[in-house]
Amino acid sequence: MKILILLIPLIVGFNLISAQIPPRFASLMQAHLQCQSSSGVSPALLGGISSGNIPDDPSVRRHLLCINQRLGIQDSSGNLQMDTISQMANTMAPPGVDRITIQQVVSRCAIQRSNPEDTAFQMDRCLLQSGTSMIG
Repeated sequence: MKILILLIPLIVGFNLISAQIPPRFASLMQAHLQCQSSSGVSPALLGGISSGNIPDDPSVRRHLLCINQRLGIQDSSGNLQMDTISQMANTMAPPGVDRITIQQVVSRCAIQRSNPEDTAFQMDRCLLQSGTSMIG
């Protein structure tokens, strides 16, 4: 069963389609905008995210890591902050998605990898593959 729990990838896609941002995504959108110039990511590369595809590109990886660090999902060394991830997932999940399901997705997706950018990329890709949308 796919659940509707996307964190970073959806916000990036949301920005690209110029939709009204639900209040629960405000901090993600702010982090995305702050990281866009420092990561050097092209809006064209981010275009596929809303349709379920995160391009495996160095600038996309830098962008996702930057967002994760600004949100406290990863610390300055790139280590995952599980309490923050769980809290954000519970806050941003749409109504009706139970906490047990959310925790199962977090446990499956939030895995420390060999380097910070790979951790951010793999986690966000897993979250994207766990659902298709958080848009009401």
